[in-house]
Amino acid sequence: REDIDKRGVTTIQELLERHAGFNIFDENGNELEHKVSMRGFKDGNDIVVVLDGMRINDPNGNFVAWNLIPLESIDRIEVVRGGATSLYGPYALSGVIKIWTRRGKETNGRITTGISSHAGRDMTVSWGSSTERIDGSINSTVRHGKGYRNNSDFHYEDLGGEFGIRLGDGRYAIQLQRHEDKVGRAGELTEGAMLSSRQQTVKPLDYGEFDQTRIGLSAQHPLFEGELNLRFNYRERDRLTHSTSIIFGNRTLTSDDLFSRAGVVEWSRKFGNHGISLLYDEKYDNTLAIQKNAATNAMMTNRTITERTKSGAARIDLALGSDWTLTGTARYDNFRISNRDNLGDTTADGIRKFDEFSPGGALIWHPEPLGRDGKFFVSASRGYKPPNIFELYAFPLWGSNKNLSPAKSKTMEAGIFIDRDKFDLGTTLFEIDMKDEISYDPATNMNLNIAKTERKGIETYLGIELGKNLSLSSELTWIAAKTKLNPTALQTEGKHIPQVPGFQSSTTLSWEPGRYSLAVTHRHVGKQWVDFDDDNNMLQLPSYDLFDLTASYRPRETVKLELAVKNIGGKKYVSRGIDSFDGFWNPTVYYNPSPETEYYGSLTWEF
Repeated sequence: REDIDKRGVTTIQELLERHAGFNIFDENGNELEHKVSMRGFKDGNDIVVVLDGMRINDPNGNFVAWNLIPLESIDRIEVVRGGATSLYGPYALSGVIKIWTRRGKETNGRITTGISSHAGRDMTVSWGSSTERIDGSINSTVRHGKGYRNNSDFHYEDLGGEFGIRLGDGRYAIQLQRHEDKVGRAGELTEGAMLSSRQQTVKPLDYGEFDQTRIGLSAQHPLFEGELNLRFNYRERDRLTHSTSIIFGNRTLTSDDLFSRAGVVEWSRKFGNHGISLLYDEKYDNTLAIQKNAATNAMMTNRTITERTKSGAARIDLALGSDWTLTGTARYDNFRISNRDNLGDTTADGIRKFDEFSPGGALIWHPEPLGRDGKFFVSASRGYKPPNIFELYAFPLWGSNKNLSPAKSKTMEAGIFIDRDKFDLGTTLFEIDMKDEISYDPATNMNLNIAKTERKGIETYLGIELGKNLSLSSELTWIAAKTKLNPTALQTEGKHIPQVPGFQSSTTLSWEPGRYSLAVTHRHVGKQWVDFDDDNNMLQLPSYDLFDLTASYRPRETVKLELAVKNIGGKKYVSRGIDSFDGFWNPTVYYNPSPETEYYGSLTWEF
């Protein structure tokens, strides 16, 4: 948590973009709904996010509503890559982001109020306490602002907390969250429009609105010399969006009401230096999706979508002597997805079931010269990505195919980590091969399982203590993501997958002499092809370099002043481009311009 507080950020996406390897891009023209991808994937649905042991990805495509996770509630974040990802089921192709929220420890409270560019204001109040038997925490956040662009204003409210009680050797807890936000969606601009004004919008009526209630129950108790964890999550999420098509000019109002329940049973035990974990989970999602013509209120679609997953998984850690560890994981999923048209159009109705097995494993060597947590490792895993509701049951005009199979992934990686007192170094080489990827075939007007893609890369981390109060950390990622086979679009074979930067880096120099702290970060994002430019015919998005500054001062132990400046120098850049058409069907590239220099200042009082 201390590292999060030093970053001077207000969203999880801002926190992740300070680390190379995460591709953060703006899809809607506002600061709350940026998407996150990893390791050469481009759509933001290649990651599984686990919050306090429960998967929170949205159904109908696996996207993550990051705005529903308040940064203030987070205690720590862990990123899982490689062989262990097979333990987390569908869509865990590039990695898993595990997030733990804060628990009440010693009695303390905190109030933070902040101001930012574009009339931004925020206030967060949090409090936690703990006794021998009872602990609790509560946090509330309110944020609002006009945003960088016209029609990118936002209003955000979140209230959450946890109450836990210890009975005997066990702990039992309840979590509650209530969230509301509304944000304008400024949309994309042509290059000519950006030259006129980067802050304008051609979609002045578009917006997204979220409303969520979440209840979580958990229990931890010793069992058979191990630990039993029971978790249950209930969620109601209503989403309302207004969208305008640049090509057709029509306006659509979509309501997407989700009811979700999930349960997890996990037991783990240590046998000396060995360990075993067994897991069973179920998840049920029911979504009522309604689309209307925003101008006439005429009904366009009304359908009920359900997804149900029943899964069993196991992990075994075997200590092979004092320096070697062999880890094996396996997961079986029974995944079911269905679509029912509530207007009587049975041509779009259907049910598909998928039974998938995902194994993984790693061999780790811990030689003493590499330090306490130093290691060499190799790992391999298999995963899968089921077809989503739109690929299976959209209108036939858009290529839906009820007979699609899941795309399959095979991931291999090898690396080294060195952990010394004042020096950390890590390097990982990885390769992800995808087969049976879903691609549109114009000859049959259908989506088909025909494409193969390949992603290769190197991830490097370096951390050095340069002096008593001075440290340097640097992350570098190089990725080559290409289409290997696509019989229905031969011109894409051997081409780069769009919206994937080839090279990224993030380097931070930190100085922390007592009550002061100062950090300067340089971020580089390399060239990338614009989205949907699968044959690499359009111009690439140019690379860009950004410098950020974060400074803090504690005039007393319980008070902290903080100032963050993002994009010093006001670099004009875009994080996403789209290969599309204009209203006359002329090929056109649209862009999502990113803000120039932005400021954030805050005052924190701890009590």
